[in-house]
Amino acid sequence: MKKIFSYLLTAFVFAAISLSAQTSIYTPELVSPENEDTDQMPNVVLNWNAVTGGAGDITYECKLAIDAAFTNPVTFITEFTGAQCEYLLFGTEYFWKVRATDGIDTSYWSETWSFITVKRIVIKRPKDLYTYGIDPEIRWDIISGVTSYEIQIDTTYSWNLMNSNTLRQLNDVCFINLSNGWAVGKNGTILYFNGTEWSEQTSGTTKDLYSVHFIDATNGWAVGKTGTILYFNGTDWSEQTSGTNENLNGIHFLDAANGWAVGDSAKILFYNGTEWSEQSSGIYNDLNSVQFLDETNGWAVGDSARILFYNGTEWSEQSSEVTKDLYSLFFLDYNNGWAVGKSGMILYFNGSSWTKQESPISKDLYAVSFIDIENGYIFGKDGKMLKYDKNEWINNTSGTEEAINCISIYNSENGLAVGKKGTILYFDGTVFNSPYAHIETLDNISGSSNIYNLFFGDKFFWRLRAVHTLDESDWSEIWSFYTISTLGLKEPINGAINQGLDVYTEWDKITGIVNYIVQVDDDPAFGSPEIFYPDTNSAYVDMFTFGNTYHWRVCAAHLYDTSDWSEVWTFETINEVLLTSPEDGMVNIIRLPVLEWEEILGITEYQLQYNTTPDFTDPVADELILAGTHEFQVVYILNEGQEYFWRARAIHGIDTSAWGEVWSFTVVSGAGINDDLFSRSNINVYPNPSSGKIFLDINANQSFNIKYSIIDLLGQVFIKNKINLNQGTNSEEILLNELPNGIYILRLEKDGSFYNKKFVIDR
Repeated sequence: MKKIFSYLLTAFVFAAISLSAQTSIYTPELVSPENEDTDQMPNVVLNWNAVTGGAGDITYECKLAIDAAFTNPVTFITEFTGAQCEYLLFGTEYFWKVRATDGIDTSYWSETWSFITVKRIVIKRPKDLYTYGIDPEIRWDIISGVTSYEIQIDTTYSWNLMNSNTLRQLNDVCFINLSNGWAVGKNGTILYFNGTEWSEQTSGTTKDLYSVHFIDATNGWAVGKTGTILYFNGTDWSEQTSGTNENLNGIHFLDAANGWAVGDSAKILFYNGTEWSEQSSGIYNDLNSVQFLDETNGWAVGDSARILFYNGTEWSEQSSEVTKDLYSLFFLDYNNGWAVGKSGMILYFNGSSWTKQESPISKDLYAVSFIDIENGYIFGKDGKMLKYDKNEWINNTSGTEEAINCISIYNSENGLAVGKKGTILYFDGTVFNSPYAHIETLDNISGSSNIYNLFFGDKFFWRLRAVHTLDESDWSEIWSFYTISTLGLKEPINGAINQGLDVYTEWDKITGIVNYIVQVDDDPAFGSPEIFYPDTNSAYVDMFTFGNTYHWRVCAAHLYDTSDWSEVWTFETINEVLLTSPEDGMVNIIRLPVLEWEEILGITEYQLQYNTTPDFTDPVADELILAGTHEFQVVYILNEGQEYFWRARAIHGIDTSAWGEVWSFTVVSGAGINDDLFSRSNINVYPNPSSGKIFLDINANQSFNIKYSIIDLLGQVFIKNKINLNQGTNSEEILLNELPNGIYILRLEKDGSFYNKKFVIDR
């Protein structure tokens, strides 16, 4: 918007004023929203082009009303070329116009434009039928000019899944009262509904059945593949002669002496109470559905949008001005009929002609039915369902992703729909009225918000609307989502062996919870488990014994609910120490070797023994090494050429593992300690005794890297590090503040060469 100031700037304008007794002010031209625009915000800005006048500043008068006659308008007076609306009613048509004045003259009114405000919110997430955590994020398209949003949530909805006791595809359903219903499908399947449950009836055929119709409990027909027609007399099914091999796709009866069946290649059959005979259709396209209101008003629809009408004497074609295949039709009365078909096609018949209705989806639509003129349903591919609501179709959840092939609604509280994989939906007419149903206000108007503390493993239906001071929008589409019911375990993998006594466990993460509950037990029935309550999706668990099999599981909890337990996994704790170096049977081992093994978590210490014989009755060394290290530095020089045997075990409190394998190695003979490299270097360690640090000076005759370790007389390693030496004098400070008083060994190592220096810490 811009403010326009009018000035007499040219001689031409001055002359024009001199010659005229009145200055003409141009009529403003409207800009936006464009005429007949839809989905405008409640705070839409009305814009128009600026005009000029001769006497001074221009002022605009804008009128807004809900009728073209502007009976009760709202008036905006402004110097700008726009007006900001506020709190317009949702889903309402508004009319507006503008004129300009300079204080003396006033322009004509502009033309009148109209626009319609947004009717309902477009929701985006959670996606229909997806599974989420128990605090899913809700997303929607933002509507400006509102003060809040409201979300309604429930665990039930109008259409609910029933158990059909079959996985075979069902193609049609019909019921004459609440305790008598039939569904037909693949391989001659016929199911009967007694008001409580479904059971299978013997059809006498294995051919696919495509349509079924009953006039009462003792008169029913089903049609199907290659001209199959079955009749039910109240007791059993028998086959009738159709006189055709074409597939029959639809059937409808007015009474026992007036019935029609339609099928491939435009086949139309009429039943007179005794036999079936053919009627001429006048076309060649496949016909898919048929319905009669009386003997002189019947319709059939088929491929390529063919629509046939029967007037009691003959069939004639009605124009639809579309070309897509039609799969189903439904008539409420002579002036209200619908046909649906391929790629979301919806046609409406008003008593004289067929017109296309707007469809919110492009999926194939297979079935249509109405309760009354304001309440209808359409089903189709992938479980898509459309609800007719206030003269428009909206896309609501059906609660399934399976294709629904037919729908039959008995009244406002009872209906059935059937489809792929034996899917059956039961309609009870209720919407958001279970004990769980509630509305939450979302003050966050940014287009997203989280919903918390939902039940685990449940199905939720939800919808959203916008609210401002004067109005609330229609509810959005209804979608559904599942919440996660249980967790997946990750570590240790199921059946893992050789686990320590402090086992790292991990599982799937869930947000929006208070904590997880972990149970571990050696009893598969979890009779007396150890229980842990971590608030993250991993934990170290302990209290185990060596060589035992444990079972574990996890669930999640928040203030109002707890998830199902995960599946149960097992792991086995280790029962021996696994040696690693020097490898079993190695020879030419240095006389001060380091003995190493795999670390075990959750223990207090290791016991290490080595001896000159495999009998450890009186070992050369029997050492205890605190947990946290998994190696032992032999302190006392071993005998040249001697074979040594060694083993280890783990200790945790009063529990002790079995001794591991006995390995052996043979010490190098003849060469003594392999310290040639260090013998060529001048090494000095001081002060000795030390009060908390020592210095290592090395005068190297070449550049090289060495490792150093600080070890006590039991072989416990406290410090390990590396030094990069340059040729010449090198000095390294080693801090010993964390070590207690005692005797220690500084050990240097380079490519099999070793240097050991004993020193004392005495503070």
